[in-house]
Amino acid sequence: MRALHYRKEFSKTSETFIYEYIRGLERQGVDNHVLTHRRANEDSRPFPKVHILKRPSRWHPRRVGNKVRAALGIGGVGRSAWPQMREQFRSLIEDLSPDVIHAHFGPSGVLMGPVSQKKDVPLVVTFYGYDVSRLAQKAFWKERYNDLWEQADRVTVLSEKMKAEVERMGCPLSKVKIVHLSRDLDQFPFREPEGPVNNILFVGRLTPKKAPLDAVRAVQTANKKGADLTLEMVGDGPMYEEVETYVDEQNLVGDVKMHGRLSNADVAQRMQKADAFLLPSKTAPSGDREGTPTVLVEAQATGLPCVTTRHAGIPEMIPMENHDLLSPEGDIESLARCLGKLSSSSINEFVKKAEKGRKKMEKDFEVSKEANKIAKTYGEIVNK
Repeated sequence: MRALHYRKEFSKTSETFIYEYIRGLERQGVDNHVLTHRRANEDSRPFPKVHILKRPSRWHPRRVGNKVRAALGIGGVGRSAWPQMREQFRSLIEDLSPDVIHAHFGPSGVLMGPVSQKKDVPLVVTFYGYDVSRLAQKAFWKERYNDLWEQADRVTVLSEKMKAEVERMGCPLSKVKIVHLSRDLDQFPFREPEGPVNNILFVGRLTPKKAPLDAVRAVQTANKKGADLTLEMVGDGPMYEEVETYVDEQNLVGDVKMHGRLSNADVAQRMQKADAFLLPSKTAPSGDREGTPTVLVEAQATGLPCVTTRHAGIPEMIPMENHDLLSPEGDIESLARCLGKLSSSSINEFVKKAEKGRKKMEKDFEVSKEANKIAKTYGEIVNK
């Protein structure tokens, strides 16, 4: 079976999961090809079957003409570059003859939908987070998604929470399947905890939905109540200066260490040295929400108990025995209490939480199992 994956940039540092899916499908015997407009991280994420199509420039005559026709109400509905991009897609599809097309993220599905329908190639669309939260609030994307539900043969989502969201948006439940966002757990060997909790790790882009200031304030509050914690923060993003300023103004430089963006290998090493993980995700003012953060898979696989929030699909990632480490979104006091609980836990209690987390990842978030779900989905729609 041949699958054509479409993502506008392949493979972004923050989208390891798509690369892992494709490699996992290769091991399942699927012949995978990638259609993209920009190749990223080619050295660290090699994959030979990548087809790069340039987007039409902003001032291309046809694109300008599309804008004029749209303004006059006589053109198609969509972005000005879409007609030319779809022509390019059709040409590549004719050359490759894929059995199935897999669009990653909702907007990619919207762009690919009419093409797959015209070429009579089954379409799978995977939603990941912002595309069913922030984008789904916009009238433009609501209308495009209404068309997509007809065009897509399967819609895969990351959690029960997200499944309910796409159903509310109008997607027929018969088309929806949960495929967990997963990792190759061999890359994250389990390390049994050996001592008390002191070193807390945060990894993620410093954006409102990751709530990095909540992480700093939670550690600050826990320490005021007697904990002895340090926070290692890995990641960059639009809130970096705001967090850095807060750390300086509150004299927290000794407790909070900001490392900026690090490589995946460096992150894995820091996970091996940390005692616990902190991710206080919450809904951003824009409406943006998480899907199921990959970093929670990596942290729990390594053996780090995770203090996090009841946000989006996160509770479905945490074993029930560890739900006492979940807090309401934005509740600094609750996050601090959870951190304090961990820091005062006995080693036996701590080890049990670490083991439960690893077992949960092995059961539900291992890439070979999830890639197998995708391969079966391809087979279902190709052979129907």
